[in-house]
Amino acid sequence: MNGRFPTTPLTLLTRLREPGNGHYWEVSWKRFLELYQEPLTVTARACHRHHNGGHDTSPESIEDIVAAVVADFFTKSQHRYDAGKGSLRN
Repeated sequence: MNGRFPTTPLTLLTRLREPGNGHYWEVSWKRFLELYQEPLTVTARACHRHHNGGHDTSPESIEDIVAAVVADFFTKSQHRYDAGKGSLRN
């Protein structure tokens, strides 16, 4: 792991964009979440706490935030990620 976030292979991102690959697509999502769920959860919790006067929220709410961020990222970045511009984690 490099810093707080892991290095994401470009092949993994490519497989995530191709739901027609069935099993490989599902395995790729599992791997992506293994890599990113914890760092995204930590970041979501810290951002929520910062913007809500230091107050925590329920784990379920944080899970909802993380799911929304992941869904939004893949919806908006579909076919636009360019490794030449930087890493996914940045």
